Amino acid sequence: AAALRVPLSVVTVVDRDPETGGGVEERFRAVRTEAAKWHVKVNPLVRHARDPVSEVIVTASVENAQLLIIGRRPPRATLIERLLGDRVHRILQDAPCHVLVVHPEAKPPARHVVVAWDGSAVLVEALAFIAQLARALQLPMTLVTAVTSNAERETVAQAHAEAIAALQQE
Repeated sequence: AAALRVPLSVVTVVDRDPETGGGVEERFRAVRTEAAKWHVKVNPLVRHARDPVSEVIVTASVENAQLLIIGRRPPRATLIERLLGDRVHRILQDAPCHVLVVHPEAKPPARHVVVAWDGSAVLVEALAFIAQLARALQLPMTLVTAVTSNAERETVAQAHAEAIAALQQE
């Protein structure tokens, strides 16, 4: 948010039951403290719902989010949670914007941004957004593609060159 000079909207979803929906201020306190170090304005959003995934998706849409950043947790163990599906997977499928999934042990990017490139139309469209983030963070961007043959390697090299040329024209 600091590099892009945009405010940070932080969503927390609490159960509709006041007995189980506590701790909201504690959730925001750590975010506010860290954001203040970077001079980032925080817009705290509290939503009340039984289904946090649906509420996060609706909020991202209503807020016209360009990027949704979510944390990854270990898989849930209960049968109902397994039947409903992994929360991250559900958000990735239904979010109205780009989604960045943060590993719990990950550090902020310090060296470069790596893009797993498959040449799909979706990724071609997202590449400009990814490049904007890399530029704002002043990090180089690396495109990575796994190939199985020399012929495929040549095709991918050409696609990489075209993608890079398009980005440089922006």
